[in-house]
Amino acid sequence: MPSDGRPKLVTVVSLGVLTLSALSLARFVLGLTPSEFPLTVPGWYPPLTGLVWGLLSLLAAVGLFLGRPWALATTGWGAIAYCLWFWADRLLLAQSDFAARSRPASLVLTVLGLAALWWALRRPSLRRYYREKTE
Repeated sequence: MPSDGRPKLVTVVSLGVLTLSALSLARFVLGLTPSEFPLTVPGWYPPLTGLVWGLLSLLAAVGLFLGRPWALATTGWGAIAYCLWFWADRLLLAQSDFAARSRPASLVLTVLGLAALWWALRRPSLRRYYREKTE
């Protein structure tokens, strides 16, 4: 598929969002089989949230890659919504020793990930690419 003048950063961000989609869809698939470990949430919660985030992030990744005008806003707001869900999930539902000990690392990765995405979505070359797609 020709790049259509697509900046490399568009491809990188698209692949990052696609990776999140793959991980979420893996959560969906793995959540369909009963866990040998005790869950602190209902059995339907892991596959449902995996499916929802997997499909939403897949839609955003495809939109980013194809240069759809709605993709930038969808990705930015989607990242904020995902982080809010992730932290609500970790603070309210993840009640294990590991969850508590890994919170500082998760916080650092969340902040770095959001900062990198914010930086990428505001690059002039990226904004120009999506603006040209709407003209």
